[in-house]
Amino acid sequence: MLRSVPRYRINSLRHFHASWLIDQGWSPKKVQRRMGHSSIQVTYDLYGHLFDKRDTDLDEVARLEQKLLG
Repeated sequence: MLRSVPRYRINSLRHFHASWLIDQGWSPKKVQRRMGHSSIQVTYDLYGHLFDKRDTDLDEVARLEQKLLG
């Protein structure tokens, strides 16, 4: 009998959830608490690149608004 392999594992869902929280603007400390990480360093090691991207995206939007609206 063939046994089906789950398409997504529980860690995939955890990573999706954390990424979604960051995209929604949650602070690193709130994400740390929500995910149950032992320290903020664990959160930054796993998701720091996403926080950096969010900040960069906000800066880019501000520049575009300035260009368009003067």
